[in-house]
Formats: sequence, C-alpha cells, structure tokens
Amino acid sequence: MTLLDIQDRPSDSAHVLGNYGDRFIFTKNPQAAQPENFAISFPTNSALIHPKRIDHYTLVCNDAKEVAENHVKSLGFVFDSIKPINSGTVAEGNIDMLNYILHPPANKDMSVVITEGLNDDTVFRTYMKGFGQGVHHIAFEIDDIDSAFASIKESGIETTSENVTSDIISGLKQFFIAPSQAGFFIELIERPARAGKNKESPKDASARSFFASKNMAELAQSIRKIVISDASLVADESESEGEGEINHDEKKDDSDIVDVNINPCVVGAIAAIEISVENLAKAASFLIDILNFRMIFHTGEKIRLRLPTRSRSEADIILVEASSRREERKVTVMFNTQGLTESRIESLSQGDLIKKHNKDGVNGIILSEKYFTYKVVLVNPSEPFQVVRSCPYKNELHVHINADKNVVMSFLEDPANLAKWTGHKSLHFSQERKSWVETRMGGNGRPCEYNLRVFVEEDSLVTFLWPERKVEVKFQCLELASGYTLVAVTLPPISLEFRLAQMKRIISLELDLLKAIIEGNTDSVISHRLHQHIQAYHLSICGKEVRNIFPENVGDAFNGEIVRWGRLVDLMSSDFALTIKSRPQAILRPRSIGDVSAAVRMAVDLNIPLAARGSQVSHSAGGQAQADDGLLLDMSTLSSIEFVDDFQAVKVGPGAFWDEVIRCTLARGLMPPVINDYQYLSVGGTISMGGIGFMTHQDGVQAGHVKEMQVVTGLGHVVTCTDEENTDLFDCVRGGLGQCGVIGQVTIPLVVAPKKIATFKLFYMDVSAFVDDVQVYTNSGIVDMIHAFLKPCTHSSLAKIVGDERFSSSSTQFQSTIKSGQEAGKLIFFLELGCYIWGDGNTIGDMKDLLSSRGCINGEIFFDENIDFRSYITKDPPVVETNKTHGKVPHPSFATIINKEHVVELLDYHIKSLNRGDDGLNEILIMPVKSNSTLGKGHSVPMLPFPDHSSMSFFLLFLGSVVSRSERPPPESIIDDIHSHYSTMDSIRAHHRQLYRLSNALGGKRYSYDTITSEVCGQKEWKEHYGDETWEQLRAAKRRYDPYHIFCPGVKMWD
Repeated sequence: MTLLDIQDRPSDSAHVLGNYGDRFIFTKNPQAAQPENFAISFPTNSALIHPKRIDHYTLVCNDAKEVAENHVKSLGFVFDSIKPINSGTVAEGNIDMLNYILHPPANKDMSVVITEGLNDDTVFRTYMKGFGQGVHHIAFEIDDIDSAFASIKESGIETTSENVTSDIISGLKQFFIAPSQAGFFIELIERPARAGKNKESPKDASARSFFASKNMAELAQSIRKIVISDASLVADESESEGEGEINHDEKKDDSDIVDVNINPCVVGAIAAIEISVENLAKAASFLIDILNFRMIFHTGEKIRLRLPTRSRSEADIILVEASSRREERKVTVMFNTQGLTESRIESLSQGDLIKKHNKDGVNGIILSEKYFTYKVVLVNPSEPFQVVRSCPYKNELHVHINADKNVVMSFLEDPANLAKWTGHKSLHFSQERKSWVETRMGGNGRPCEYNLRVFVEEDSLVTFLWPERKVEVKFQCLELASGYTLVAVTLPPISLEFRLAQMKRIISLELDLLKAIIEGNTDSVISHRLHQHIQAYHLSICGKEVRNIFPENVGDAFNGEIVRWGRLVDLMSSDFALTIKSRPQAILRPRSIGDVSAAVRMAVDLNIPLAARGSQVSHSAGGQAQADDGLLLDMSTLSSIEFVDDFQAVKVGPGAFWDEVIRCTLARGLMPPVINDYQYLSVGGTISMGGIGFMTHQDGVQAGHVKEMQVVTGLGHVVTCTDEENTDLFDCVRGGLGQCGVIGQVTIPLVVAPKKIATFKLFYMDVSAFVDDVQVYTNSGIVDMIHAFLKPCTHSSLAKIVGDERFSSSSTQFQSTIKSGQEAGKLIFFLELGCYIWGDGNTIGDMKDLLSSRGCINGEIFFDENIDFRSYITKDPPVVETNKTHGKVPHPSFATIINKEHVVELLDYHIKSLNRGDDGLNEILIMPVKSNSTLGKGHSVPMLPFPDHSSMSFFLLFLGSVVSRSERPPPESIIDDIHSHYSTMDSIRAHHRQLYRLSNALGGKRYSYDTITSEVCGQKEWKEHYGDETWEQLRAAKRRYDPYHIFCPGVKMWD
C-alpha cells in the first residue's frame, strides 16, 4: 500500500462509498444489498475443478442450418463443420440430430455448437418443449478430467452419467454436471494434447474445435432423464399459469428480414455470457467453490464472475435471478463491437428485429432472438472490468474480496503481512522499542526508522499510523454478505494530478495483490512486473528513479514496425523548432487502429509515457509531440482517405497530410471548410491543436469541423465520438493537445471548392490603420481568405512579394514611401485578401469598391485574377522558403490569440523592440479569427480558449529563425560562430517571453503549438490559460480517459 503519502481523512467517509459503475451504493447498512441466503465458501484455491477457459456453448433450435447462416452472415461467425448424430431414437445407420460447429469472430479458441433434433423423440426437442430454443449448456475445458470426475462424485455433486464419456481414438473426454447444481447444464471437457490418426480426430490447429460423434450421441442420451423431468415440470407450471406450451415450431413472418445487416460495425470478442438461474446464491457458490471462479461484484440481483486464467478475449459469466421458471436458463451473449455510434444504433433499430440497449450505462443494440435463438447484445467496447474499482466522484478505491470480514481484518491488522502486498518491505519487530519499525530513506537521504502502529476501530476499521511521519491510513471493511467483504481506502486530497494518478495506479495494484493473496490466487494474478512497478514507485518517492524498459520482444501484441535506432529515431527526437531534443525508447509505426490500442496498453502496462505524431517531422515547436524515454507513435502509416455520405464528407486517417486530403477532394470539386496556410501538416495533429487557416475569420478552426472521430483512450479503448455521442471526449480531444486520447480516423464535412481565386495585395505602415482595415474586411462577408505578414520595408522584400516588374511599375508616391521607410528601418504590413471566383464576377467588383476607401499605403493595390485555387493554397509559406535557403534551422516561436482591442499594443511593442531579431529571417504571421461558437458554424472547441468578451480576435505567430553566421560574412573563428548562434537563440526566446507576458496581461491566450509552451509548467498556469470551467472539464476527462497519465508528457500541464 502506498501508505507514505496518505494523510488523515474523515472517519465517516468510508461508510458511504458512492456509485462505482456497478449501479449500486454501499451504505452504513450493507445488509440491505445482500441476496437472501447468500453464502460463499473460502478460500477459492480449495475448489475441486480448475477450468482453463470456456470451450464452447451449445444451442438447441428447430432449424440449425438457418440459425448457423444467421450467425455467419450477421455476426461474422466462421463455419467449421457439420456433425450428423444418431442419439438412439432411430435405427442404426440413420441420424436424428445435426450439429453445426462455428467459431465466434474474435474468440478463435471457442466454438458454438448449433444442434437440431430431427424428430420429436430426440432429447433436445423434448428440452425445447419446456425451455424453448436457446443455449442448452456451457462447456469448460479442464485437464485430467478423470480425477475431476472422481472428485465430483465423491463430493455428492449430481452428474448426468456414472462415467466419463470418452472417444478412444481421439482421446476427447466429456461429462455433464446436472442443472440442479448451478441452475444450468455445465459440461466439462478434456481435449487431447495431440491429434489422433482417425479422419474424425483433430489436426493440430483444429483440435480446439474437434467434437467426436460418438461422444455427442452418448452425452445426449445421458441427459434424457433429467431433460424429460425438467421440461415436463416447466410445461405443467406454464399451463397452470395460463401461458400455454412453448411453440417450438414457431416460424418467422415472411416479411421479416433474416439478414441482419449490422455493417459497418465490427463484431469482436465476447465480453460476457449472462445466464438466468433460479437460485442466484447457489449458482454463484457452485461456480466459486467447485469451478474456481472469482467474484468480481454482486448487486443482490446480479453476480459477475471471472476465471483467474481469463485472457482479454475470454468472457465473464454473469448470473441473474430468473423472474419465472420459463425464464430459467435463458442466455444473453454480449459482444464487444466497434463502430456502434449513436447514429448507427438509431439507424439499426427496426422494431422487433433490432432494439436499442441501454442498461448499466452501456449503450448498444439487441438483436432479435428469432434469428439466433438467444439474445445477442452488441455493445461498444467498454473499460475492462477491473478488480479494483475507482469512485468517479471521490478519490476512493475499493476491492471486493471473496472472504469473511474477520479473515480480511485479521490479515490486515497483522503488520507482518504488510510487506506481502505493498512496497513496505523493510518492516521488522524491534525488541528494543517493543513495536513494529519500518526503515525508509529520510529527508536527509539517510536511512531512518519509523514506528508503525496498527489499530482496529469499530470492528470494521483498520488504521495504520506512523507517528513520526504524521501519516495515517484507514481501511474500511464492510461485510456485504457472508464470505464477501469490501475493502475501501480513501486517497489524500493531492493537488497534483500526475502524482495522484501514479498513486492510484500503485494502490490499485496493491489492492489487487491483497485480494489475490487472501483468495489464494497468487499464481494466476501476481507477476514479477507487478512487484517491479510497486517497488519502483516507492523508490521514486525516496528520490531514486527506476527506469522502465520497453522490452526487446513484444510478441504478437503489436503488428506494426518497431524502430529503436537509426535515422528515423534521430529525426523524431526533435521537432520543427529544433529547440528541444528528447529521444524515445522506441518508435512504433502502427498498421491499424488496433496497433495503436495495443501500443497504449503496453505503455500503461510498462508505465512508460507515450505521444503520437502525425508526421515524422512534427510541426509543434516545444516538445508537445515528444516522449522522452517513452514510446512515440508514428501515425503517418495511417493515412487513408475515403469519401463517405455520398461525397458530403471524407474519412481521413490521422497521419494523412492536408495536402493529400485537399488534392483528393479538389479532384471532385470539393474541399474541407478550413484550410491551413501550410499543407504538409497531419490531420490528427492540427485537430489536436485547433487548426487555424485562411478561412478561420469566417468559418472558425479546423477542429470545429469534425463530424465524427475515432479516439484511442489511455486505457486502450477505441471510442467513436461526435457532438452527440461521448461528447466529453469529443470536446476534450479536439484542441486538447493529445491529453485524453490518440486521434484515429476523422470524418470531415466537405464544401464546394472554387476553381479560381482573385487576390488583392495591400501594404500598411500604420499599425492602427492595418488593424482597423482587417476588421472591416473580416466583417464584410465578401472576403473568403485573409492572412498578413510583417516584413522589412525594403525594395527587395516587396519585389519578392509582388514581383520586381510590378513593383517598378507602381505609382511614384508608393515607391517613394517605401524608399523612405527603408531608410528609416521601418517594418511594413503585407495583407493579402482572397475572393473565390464563381463565374459572375460580381464579387471582384464588390471587393474593389470595398478597398477604394481604405487606409493602405497611397491606395496602392496589387490585383491578380484567375489564379488557380489549388496552386495558391498549396504554395510554401515564407518560413519554408527560409529552410530551403539556409537548410533546416531552429525556429523558436510564440503564438497567441489576442482580442482586437489589444492587438495594436502587442504589435507596437514588437516593432519597437531592439531584441526582435533579424526581420529579414523572422516571420510574423497575422490572421483574424473567430471562434466556431461565435460564428455558429461547425462545433465549439472548448479546449482552444479565446480572449474573454471578444467577438473578434487576431492570431499572431512570432516565428524566429536562428541562421548560422556561416550563411553570412565568414566569422573570425568557429568559437565566434557558435557564440553568435546561441546568443541569437537566447535573444529571440527572451523577446518571445516578453511578448508572452504582455499578451497574458492583455488577456491573450496562447496557441499552444509554440516554443513558449515548453516553458509553461504546472496546473496553476494552465488553469489560468483555460479558465476555471474549461480546466475542470479537461481535468475530469483526463481522470476518466487517461487515468495513468501516459499521454503527451511534453506538455507539462500536470507537473
């Protein structure tokens, strides 16, 4: 337990633990939640049988062929084989049963057997008279079935036969446990280690799905007596209640659709199998005591169980109390399903065929039993059900333990046990002090000894106290039922989110260890790595950092390319600014979104930071997309582009460049609503930042024009979100600097694109006149594209913009003004306006009328008509030209969004500063911006803050270029060259800091792609940046979607 950081908490806080996602509340009266006569034995390692996995489940139905086809067509099941059987109701040489064997789409080691009795005398036809069509039994694979059968019989447990059914040739062995034990038929099966030589026997890979015809016949005969008895009992009760006999020959209406088209949903692994039973307590006791299941939770009406050996693809078992005899043994199978958006669920809801599912906070769809004989529920993949749960409303953790309360408390109150499940390893009993003592590193870096005292209060509270350190921890133990205890601990009110997240992680591991030790499941739960994580955390608190290493071999966990050294690693260890270098342990290049999910899970498991980059040369300028000593995702491998919604939108991979998207969409006369001034940026990167472009003055930012987005959360879940579905994630990922998830595919709406554009180039020397005119042009409604730059007022600078010939042919007054400005060393504002040409030419006339009375220098306007639109928007911005001239050089930067009332003051400060650097190399980009919420176009982007109370703002980018003196007159020495390089860098960054302080004072908001962002550390500054409401929104999303704080450590938001 991470006891060293936890301080006092109110003694009554543990009594009310709140809603933990299980939809029930524990109070001071826990008996209120108990199921009647609930009793579970302890410990579970005394179980008779230790199943390895769920082997198969078997359906009984009227038409096995049709039900099998529905599974294949609608759910993606894989057909394996057909087994004809003679169960003894017909003469030898004939058949009376057919078994279709299938595999679920994502559970390759599991089978589904679909059985049809071919006459009314067969056992399964008899079974259906009482219970109808549906799942008949669930089978578990075990080892040494003969010993298991002997133990079962010795314990007096009812089986359907007096011996194990065996196939001599293949070695396959099976037997049934009667439903009187758990409320439903349970089959235990032992599969042969190797294939036999008979044609019916398995062959290596197919061994998992092999079934022997002889065994099937004998098993069917063994259950006949019980089936006849149970079916007649249910039929008699139904008749007395006026319900009538179940019509097992019921056919579907001809109008019904057999092919349930759920595409483009992708049915994945089975999440859980829910079974209705008559006696909930008895069924749970059997599965725990006899079959070694672990209880995960219970609510009084529902119990969730899990095998200790459960893999990620293995299903849980959920037991629910049946409302009537006819509901007994009814089964619901829940499949994790990708692509179940809210709109998709709505479109699939077709009366009796498909219904909406919204239960226990899980959204999905229910497929009609008509087609599968049992209820199939497709749900979005949710958080894997954790053994240790966290309360979303309080800093509390709790764990359910299958043991009596007095057993749990006895274990906890013994200090000697503390070292078994926590990082407190240096505990010993001091004869001298007559108390338990812990040796730890003190504040002076030397070992110190601290007394430990343990108290038991109120018969349910175990308190650990270190008097010298003033640390106290209380564990509340609540007996929810006999043999079932909840242990809860409250975390301290830590202000630093990152530290709190790390503590939650370690305490969760420690509580899981506590549960495993008490329940006797240590072999299957406790790993060496788990102990390493706990010890590393405790060492870090004592000031000794332990490096977590990404393993050389990750097996099949990641299918993409893993790069650990070489040019790519060198390239991606820095970004566009070249101001920060941080080398990752590995670069992961995913092949699919599944690989991204796997990478996130590995990062969580190893406790290694992770960042995603849409391109190999990140355009961020402050280490935002770097992961020092962590994992870096190169998302450029996911760059698909696909038109959707009848070409009204495009679905784009996160690593696709905007240049590729624009080229693809323009080919069809379409384009995204907002386009950057530089196109070699990734879609995922700009969406995570905000995305300011030519059209932001009238259409907002790119992140505001996202219809749907795929996100991989910090738990590895792939979640689809829109403005109506998972809206908290939708709002916190767009413009959220990668803090809550990795962006996957993005669906962007499209608008009609022009083929030609007219441009108007204007120049200003007066700051106020420039700002005033930009506001007029922005509000005119006829200007489609606006951007501006601050340039040296020189002949060469302007000639480069408009062309030497056109500059020379400009008015004498204009040339004279430029010459005077050059002699005075002034700067000039270059403003470029763009208007789409749609054919009528009216817009150009309106633009000329608008410009005729404005304040540009001497009224000089440089007009260009019929410019190819694609050529214009894909031309390189000035900074790229700088790199082409001087090579790749550092570009420290500061970017801000400031309201129109204060932009003049900030620009004026820059112009008058003597430390602004070389005006010929540095770039100052200016764009008018309006938020999407102000414009009413697209979606609001809460994570991109705008100045308060401003309908219009200006985006300013101050971009430096640190060019070596080798590009200028030769230096006297190499030392002079190095000194000049660093003094220039220091001077530019110092100037940017001054601009940042002034912008902050004027109410400006950083656009956080810049270099200054690398110097903004801690929650206080970021909270000021976002504002209280948005900060709390982001913090809540971070806790939910990245609880272990693995994402984007380069943004020092939580330090």
